[in-house]
Amino acid sequence: MIKFWNGNKTTGRQHYELALMHQLFSPKMIINDTRDYPNPDDEANIFNNGTHMIVTVAGNQKFINHSFLSIDPPICKGTLGCRVLIVRKDDIPSFHPVNRKMLEKKTAGFPATWADAEIFRRNHLPVLEYGDLRTILNLLLDHQCDYISLGITEAQSVIDQYPEIKPKLIILKDVLLYYPLPLIFYLSPSMDKDMKNINNRWNSLRKSEKFDQIFNQHYPTTMQQLQTNIWKVIYLNNPFIPSQYADFRCDFLAEYTPHS
Repeated sequence: MIKFWNGNKTTGRQHYELALMHQLFSPKMIINDTRDYPNPDDEANIFNNGTHMIVTVAGNQKFINHSFLSIDPPICKGTLGCRVLIVRKDDIPSFHPVNRKMLEKKTAGFPATWADAEIFRRNHLPVLEYGDLRTILNLLLDHQCDYISLGITEAQSVIDQYPEIKPKLIILKDVLLYYPLPLIFYLSPSMDKDMKNINNRWNSLRKSEKFDQIFNQHYPTTMQQLQTNIWKVIYLNNPFIPSQYADFRCDFLAEYTPHS
């Protein structure tokens, strides 16, 4: 059996990453653990509780002092780093125009343990980091933060998940924050004898049409959005990204130029 920890993320990511796991292993072999760990130390010690595999961002600081094995290449075509802004509808005027200087005066909300929070801090952008995703949405509505930044692949599904608050929120359609955020399979050190086999399976899947089918099934509008919308892209630095991903980019943003 393969215990796959699939918590501390949006429902959309959970479904997509489990679908990839089902291509690597028989579904009957996978224990899909979706529990959340709001304490960073609990997440950092995930491999000490019998977990075999997880998906997390490359360079996740919670794991820096822990042993793990990583499988390349990344799993999400670089789109997780394409972050749209969710704001209160009644606050739209204060977000026009969006630029770096204005964001330095706004507070971004993130659930506890999300790697994005520290990336924002390192880019001198104020952050409120607290609770789970539903909690941070409530805090946005309560004016405790000014916006929530989510991946373009997941933002709409998150809002749709909470119909009671959906009418009060909106996704800004003309601005993206971008920072390299490759999603990687991490394996427990106990899986060292299986790593080569899993790596081969993943690389075979990643080069296949099946991978594109799975991506398009779970994120059917992402490519169209990125290629057809007129985006203003504000680039942030990710100081935690490992050196082998220094040039990692989302291909869909190749033709865009940075804005300040």
